[in-house]
Amino acid sequence: SDPEPGAFVFNLGNSFESGEEPLVAVQLNSGLVNLLADDELAVIIGHEIGHFLFSHREIPQPSDSRPSLGRLNAMQLKRAAEISCDRIGFICCPKNETDSLEACFRAMLKTASGLSDEFFRVDVSAYIDQIRENQDILEHSNEIWSTHPMFPLRVKALRMFSLSEAYYNWAGRSGPPVTTERMDSMIEKDFSAICGMQMGKLQSDATSRVKLWGALRLFIVDDRLTRGEQEALTQFFGQEKAQSAIGYLGGKSPEGVRSVVEARLNEALGEARALSEGQRDALARDLERFAGGAGGGDAKVIKVLKE
Repeated sequence: SDPEPGAFVFNLGNSFESGEEPLVAVQLNSGLVNLLADDELAVIIGHEIGHFLFSHREIPQPSDSRPSLGRLNAMQLKRAAEISCDRIGFICCPKNETDSLEACFRAMLKTASGLSDEFFRVDVSAYIDQIRENQDILEHSNEIWSTHPMFPLRVKALRMFSLSEAYYNWAGRSGPPVTTERMDSMIEKDFSAICGMQMGKLQSDATSRVKLWGALRLFIVDDRLTRGEQEALTQFFGQEKAQSAIGYLGGKSPEGVRSVVEARLNEALGEARALSEGQRDALARDLERFAGGAGGGDAKVIKVLKE
């Protein structure tokens, strides 16, 4: 009994690995049952079962509330999980494709707004057109830290799925209007439009921190920061950033400098683990380039570079 529309799934017993049929329950709040028609409830039940079938409980939880690449990636994974479950809800709706799409639209909109049929009409095509006409609104969204996709993106993604090769193959139909690759690329483009700018800034910041503290760690391998190494820092990072880093280390003993640099580098490397493989490879190449300007002997420099 709960007036708020809500539903979730939980496992009452066996796992897939046990070899026995799992026993699963879907809980529907009374507010949801009172709000939705039977076909709309089928959409919600299918969506929740999707979370179980895809083992979404195993998705790592974001570790903290601080904006970071790792947290952003975790949020993106959770939003992708919702898109997957919307597809299960769609195929669980006992209607043809057009009516099922509208049932999904109604179910999502009613659940999100708490409004009944009395207060809105369903016109998926018109809604998609409005999204297209107001794309700049999506591109300036602050919802990149949400676990659920923006409602317009969910509608667009589900409509694309209903036209896709993936769905047609499942339904035993031929002649899909959209290939699976095309569907994926268009959905990815929509998601990138929302988080791309902030994602790019976080990636750039993480990369920059690894480069700066990595270069310093290589340069102080002999417990000195020579004039030539200081000039190399300025060449690599600009005068303002180089002087700020050098000033930050000023007055500390060699052991203190090494401790501070290693701590800052390890912090930066932790964030950089969320970068793509290509970005990490590029970082490694940059650190190799910085190593070429470090004094203190090749053996020591190579040892630090390996670490």
